[in-house]
Amino acid sequence: MNKKMLVVALCLILTLGVAAKEKTLQIWAAWAGEWCNIYQEISNREFTSKTGIPVKISVLPWDSFEQKFLLAAATGDVPDIGLTGGLGPSDLGVRGAVVDLKARFGKEVDNVTKELFPGLMRSLSFYNAVFGMPMIYGSFNLFYRSDIMKDLGLAVPNTWDEVRNIIPKLQSKKKNFSIAYGHNSTADYSMFLFQRNGDWYTPDLKKSAIDTPDGIKAFKDYVELFTKYGIPKDLQPAFTTFKTGDIPIQIGATFDYATLQVAAPDLKGKWEMAMVPGTPQADGSLNRSAYIGTMGIMVFEKSQDVKASWEWVKWFLSEETQSLVANEIMTRIPGGIFLPANHKALLNLNIPSSHKQVLVDQGMVGKAPAYALSPESVTKRFLENALSAAVLMNADPEKTIKDAAKEMSNELGRKQTEFKRFINKYTK
Repeated sequence: MNKKMLVVALCLILTLGVAAKEKTLQIWAAWAGEWCNIYQEISNREFTSKTGIPVKISVLPWDSFEQKFLLAAATGDVPDIGLTGGLGPSDLGVRGAVVDLKARFGKEVDNVTKELFPGLMRSLSFYNAVFGMPMIYGSFNLFYRSDIMKDLGLAVPNTWDEVRNIIPKLQSKKKNFSIAYGHNSTADYSMFLFQRNGDWYTPDLKKSAIDTPDGIKAFKDYVELFTKYGIPKDLQPAFTTFKTGDIPIQIGATFDYATLQVAAPDLKGKWEMAMVPGTPQADGSLNRSAYIGTMGIMVFEKSQDVKASWEWVKWFLSEETQSLVANEIMTRIPGGIFLPANHKALLNLNIPSSHKQVLVDQGMVGKAPAYALSPESVTKRFLENALSAAVLMNADPEKTIKDAAKEMSNELGRKQTEFKRFINKYTK
């Protein structure tokens, strides 16, 4: 090779190297534009500047993001990373469209997940495969008007028996207790189910487990709050009834927390939050588990650079980044609340210390729904039908929950058959 050809070859190598280095990671995000702008700014400032890896975050419409991801997976025209719903990574993972992070990155995944709320991983895993990481955390907590509870001489309940004891006292003053019924009855029932150490599905994920003795007892306990104790059956605006004091103690989602912080300045110092009431266990401990949820992060198999994508995911889930993102969102977006999936980061939020501790404690014992091929929306429909029959039509709750379990098992059987060609390698 003469000198001229050598120079040309070296220039070509350098050009290709620079081009490869400048290849931009494409991230599709099912989030509001304001939030994505913050993700983009922080990525530019804290990730790209240090790694040299450019990032482009594109917003997907909330009403069609699932279809967009499915279509992209089917055509192969995918981004590098997707920010999607809590079950989205597993749904695409069993189809072979996204990376099994555990198989690809092993101990690195363990190092990341040890700082995340453990129950969130249930939605993002299928048997031994890990198809995604949780980016945020959402829970259900007990909110109460401390001023009204004090005036009524009522202590904040720690157990469901204590809840049942204070309901008549509240009702005697034309007040009441409420849970998330109508807003998220699946979360309500899951709370009773998890506290009795039950689950939606059997361990092999092939059948429903809500018709076990624990599942049936949990459902009866739930239904009796309406039929025997008279808590509200109608869909009421939680914020309004809390503000007026008509329902001064209620279980609500963490989104209610942001609403109270921003939209109820007149209640400052008059309300507090606690973990949900619990169920005593045989060993004397108190199980206060409840439903928790997340949005998932996934890396596509056809990503132009899987390793660089994983580097961004690790960076985004670090304590430092999650703390930064959460506090910037709450500072810049009125009513915005980003609760980090990283429990260490959650303790760095600019909110009262007592509230942070409740959120962390609830998250550490909470459980997201396990991924079992069937969409959560389908499972939710079966459970809501059972609840409506038992609460609104006085049907036998044991029969209605058994009927729901049968429908769930039938649906799971259909899904096992439909996905057989995909899931054989995970079920062996």
